[in-house]
Amino acid sequence: MHTDFGDLPRQSDKTACGLFDVETFRNKCVSAGDAARTAAALPWCLVSCRDLSMLVCSRFLRPARLCRAALGLALPVLAACQAQLDVDLDVRRAPAVQALRLALPTVTLIDKDEATHVFDTSRSSVFDLYGVEDGTLQSLLSMDDAAAHYRGVSLQFDLDGANLNTDDGKTWPLTLLAQGDVVDIDFKLDDTDSKALVLSLELPFSLIDRRSSSEQDFALRPVLRAALASEAAEISGTIARSAVEADDCRAGRSVGTGIAVYLYSGTDVTPTDYYRSDSVISLTQPLASARAQYDASDDAYRFTIAQLAPGDYTLSWTCQADGEHPDADDGLQFRGVASLSVSASDTSSLTFTE
Repeated sequence: MHTDFGDLPRQSDKTACGLFDVETFRNKCVSAGDAARTAAALPWCLVSCRDLSMLVCSRFLRPARLCRAALGLALPVLAACQAQLDVDLDVRRAPAVQALRLALPTVTLIDKDEATHVFDTSRSSVFDLYGVEDGTLQSLLSMDDAAAHYRGVSLQFDLDGANLNTDDGKTWPLTLLAQGDVVDIDFKLDDTDSKALVLSLELPFSLIDRRSSSEQDFALRPVLRAALASEAAEISGTIARSAVEADDCRAGRSVGTGIAVYLYSGTDVTPTDYYRSDSVISLTQPLASARAQYDASDDAYRFTIAQLAPGDYTLSWTCQADGEHPDADDGLQFRGVASLSVSASDTSSLTFTE
C-alpha cells in the first residue's frame, strides 16, 4: 500500500515530508519529484506525504511500526529535516567592465566558538559574474546539516584562468591581490531552520585598473558585505537633475558621468572615497556605492542600494566616482549628506536636492 504522489509539485525548490514506517527514520524529508515517487513506489511501506506549504517536517507525527524490508531501499532518497542554508551572490558592477570571469569554489562560515565551516559551492569552475541580468542573485550553494550560531563569512576567489572584458572590447588578465576579509554576520541556524544568506561583491571598490602600469592588468582585492535574505533592506532615491547637470558637476564631461551614491556604516559619517593598500586602510571606508542614472519618470537621477543588513547608515553623492581608485586616496569631493536608520526588509527613500 502506498500514497499516490501523482499531484506532488515538481519544483526543485520545494520539498515534501514523508513519514516512513521506520522507527529510526521518522520525519524525513525527500525532494519533490523523482525521489518522492521512488519512495512512494515501495509497496511494502506506508508513506504519508504533504506539500511543504501545508507541513514542514512536523516533529509531532508518531513513528509507526518498523518496515525493515524497506530500510535499505529508502535510505538513498532520504535526507533528515536538518538546518538548510542557501548562499547567493549579488554582484555590484563596476563601470567600464562588460564581463568578468573567475571561480568561487568555497564559502567559509565562522561560528561563535571560532570553528570554521567550509562549504563547496556550485561555482568551482570559471563563470561570468556578468552572465545574468544586473541585480539578479546567483546561487552559490544550498546545504543541509548547517546548524550553528555563526558570526562571520568569507568567500574564496580562484583566479586561475580569470579575465575580464572592458567596454572597448578588450580582454585583460585578472590578478588576485588578496582574499577578501571575513564579513561580520550574526545569525543562528537551528536544526529545523531554513535561511538564505546574500553576499554582495562591491566591484567598484574591489577592482584596481592597472592597464597603464607595468602589470597591464586588473587586480582584485574583494570587498564583500552580507545580509540575511529575510532581513535584507533597500535604499532607493534620487538626485536632483539640476544638481547633476550643473557645470561644476559635469566639469566638461558627458552628462551623468561619475555620478554615484556612497554608503557608510553609522550616522553622521564624513564621506570619503574608498582607500585600501597593503599598509593603509581608511577609517571611514564606504560599504557600497551605486551609480545614479537618469529616470525620465522622476526627471531626476535615480539610485538603489539593495541587500542591506538592518542598521544605521550615512549616504552621500559625488560627481567624481569615475575617479575612484580603490588603492589610492583620491580626494573625491562629496555633495549632500544624509543619515538613515534602515529596518529589516524595508525600502527607504531618500532625495538629494543639491
